[in-house]
Amino acid sequence: MKLRDPLPELDGEMEWLNGKKFIKNELVGEKPVLIYFWSVSCTSCSAGIERINSLFKQYKDQLHLISVHIPRKEEDKKRNAIQTWIDQHQLTSPVIVDQDHVLLNRFRNRSVPAFYLFDKNGELRYLQSGKSNTFLLKKRIERLLL
Repeated sequence: MKLRDPLPELDGEMEWLNGKKFIKNELVGEKPVLIYFWSVSCTSCSAGIERINSLFKQYKDQLHLISVHIPRKEEDKKRNAIQTWIDQHQLTSPVIVDQDHVLLNRFRNRSVPAFYLFDKNGELRYLQSGKSNTFLLKKRIERLLL
């Protein structure tokens, strides 16, 4: 994806964990949207999850926050492994389990962790991939919320 691209549809045959299933039209127009791609086998995702959780808690009322689990290998597809990771790392956002890489392809994403920040109109305003440092991400969120 490139800046100003629209938020892709979130529909399809994917399981949702941790809360309500959303469609694009329920997200766009109200407040910014942050989509977080991760995987149970991603060491950077595990190492950075405390910062991500802190960010989610800080902005939970000002942003729509949605996580997307992407299996990187066959073992990552096990439902109990995904739920265990969510529980162990206290991830509270709704989680889409993208077993068949539907969203991965729609977002043209190739790495985890990855963050896609959309403004309230559904336009991509910031993309960060391959690292869990939230400093720049937080700055971009704050700019959108002004």
